[in-house]
Amino acid sequence: MLKALEIIKKEEKKQIDLADQLLKNLIKKIEREKIRRKNKEEGDETIFREL
Repeated sequence: MLKALEIIKKEEKKQIDLADQLLKNLIKKIEREKIRRKNKEEGDETIFREL
């Protein structure tokens, strides 16, 4: 029973870490899009590379 709980806890941590990484990537993408739109409004056509 204890071993099963340890495995479940490890899997939950993996899922939380994955979700955290996805959120960080989404935030970066949104920030790049904000900059791109701001630059487009100012006439600057800077191209961003995907990281």
